[in-house]
Amino acid sequence: MSGLCYSQKDSLEIAPASGGPTVAADTAAWADLMQWQEWRQRSLDYQHQGMPEEALAAAESSLIRSRALGLDLPVVGAYWGDITRQALKDKDWEGAQKYSRLALLADQYSFKNNIYHFQANCHISGVASALGQFIQTINGYRQDFRYRYRALWLGIFGLSLALMAGGLFFLLLLAAKYLPYLFHLLSDLLPKSWPYFGRIFLAVSVGIGLLVIIAGFSLALAVILPAGAVIAMGRTREKVMFWITMALIGCSAAGFNLIHQFFNVSDRGRVEALAVANTSEWNNGLVQDLAGQQQLDPSDLKPIYALSLMEKNRGKLDRAQTYLKAIIEASGNNPAALNNLGNIYFFKGQFDSAASFYRLAIEADQDLAEAHYNLGQVHFKAIDFNQAREELERAASLAPARMESRSRESGGNMVMDSQLGLELLWPEVWRGWNPFASFDAAEFASLTQLNLWLSLWAWLGLVALITTWQILVKDSLTVRNCWLCGRYICDRCQSPAQDGNLYCQECHNQVFSIQSQELQQKAAEVLSRQAVKRERTISGLANFFLPGFSYVMGGRVIKGLLLSLSLGMLYAGLMLFISPWIAARLDFPATDGFYWAAGVILAVLYLISWAGYIHLFRNQGAPDAA
Repeated sequence: MSGLCYSQKDSLEIAPASGGPTVAADTAAWADLMQWQEWRQRSLDYQHQGMPEEALAAAESSLIRSRALGLDLPVVGAYWGDITRQALKDKDWEGAQKYSRLALLADQYSFKNNIYHFQANCHISGVASALGQFIQTINGYRQDFRYRYRALWLGIFGLSLALMAGGLFFLLLLAAKYLPYLFHLLSDLLPKSWPYFGRIFLAVSVGIGLLVIIAGFSLALAVILPAGAVIAMGRTREKVMFWITMALIGCSAAGFNLIHQFFNVSDRGRVEALAVANTSEWNNGLVQDLAGQQQLDPSDLKPIYALSLMEKNRGKLDRAQTYLKAIIEASGNNPAALNNLGNIYFFKGQFDSAASFYRLAIEADQDLAEAHYNLGQVHFKAIDFNQAREELERAASLAPARMESRSRESGGNMVMDSQLGLELLWPEVWRGWNPFASFDAAEFASLTQLNLWLSLWAWLGLVALITTWQILVKDSLTVRNCWLCGRYICDRCQSPAQDGNLYCQECHNQVFSIQSQELQQKAAEVLSRQAVKRERTISGLANFFLPGFSYVMGGRVIKGLLLSLSLGMLYAGLMLFISPWIAARLDFPATDGFYWAAGVILAVLYLISWAGYIHLFRNQGAPDAA
């Protein structure tokens, strides 16, 4: 069984005459054939003649025929809705049920009329039965809208994936840049028995995982708006992907603020500046940043401590010594400052003074591995190998991974500075953390600069698709609804039934009857040609704004989405190296060859998307021409 409905705007050619069949020359003749207006006039006449039962029967016949033509009559629906409401007030439940059915035939999507129908059914068949019918009606509407706007919501969903690809590409590059910093934060949190390369692997995993979680910012706008469409229309796999995406967006609320605290606590780049100063060579910009932080809060000794590290790394031992003595005077026997001051004397060749400061540092903190290691180096200088070995073993037992990595970097013959550790950096990370805080305008613009181009491109395309949909598609799609079950009838269901009548594929009830089988066949052919033409237009417009969507329309969803994702990532990569804000954070500038290669690849992928469009409709040309 199959279904067929028809619109006033569809044009029918004259069917071949065979045995005197009924013929409709054009759309108006088709409407006349259904005679819905004549039955409406009969209903009015019966009403004036005081024949209510006959008037209701004629009105029902008229509305059934208008529904078969795909006509929505909201004014008529409102009229019968008012009569239904009055019947409900008068507790005429059977009459209310009849009137509400007529109201829904005239305007099936009226929420008010659906509620009236539900109330009438509650009193006649019971609440449970009425609720079941109401839920079935809602599911029918969901199916209807799902098929009507399939191209639209699939396009938005693919667009969301393209946005996510661009954001992930950007964030993974940032992860590669900040992995040393993340490794530094994790180094003291891992079990001491873990091997060195295991620590590196875990640091890489945590860094990538963290940045993937907060990647929600690159797709939030693209997913939130089509949320309702995906929930209402999507199949199981689309719904699963949607909820996974929404989970990423939820995690990004906390992730956003955590990253904000990492790199923008109090002053811009505070934690980042303190962490980079641990191992950085002289950097005028970084020094000015740290000096400014120190002036803003003189009681905070972390910036001046970081300055002492940078001065010592560039060979300015006296200035570093001045900073460290100021820290010791302000904070008492600070073990890290005492250890680093001992290093200053060590580099000056004053080994006895260096040893005394190392011992003071150990007295203040017996678990300071760097002080034990450095004291062992002094014993080596004094050719006291047994004492040196004892101190080095003590240092290795306290922090094996850190001692191994830093001794490898220093060649095993230099003293170690006490850097700003987790006990100093983590309070900075969490200070003033607020899960509901938001970025200011400048920060938000910087964070989303990569994707601003993509968001603008997305919404311009969306507006164009919606406009095209309203003009070319919406009116035609409204005709494919069975008047009995309200469900959508697919284009593939338009072959005539064997008994000369057409039936709804969902409920197997007759949509409407036409005595001429030739006319039925002609209508099916016209609708089929118009469906192909409409699909060509929709697919072409969608492929223009979202390359690869022609493959999705052709059923090759994975290939189409992969093509869209590839284009999104390549374009995002180009924007990475073009944007001054982003380029300043990357250590590998792009050459002209990179831009040419990326442009060629983009052009090739775009042409491939149109090859899919041509392939989609190549085999439909023959029947269309026929």
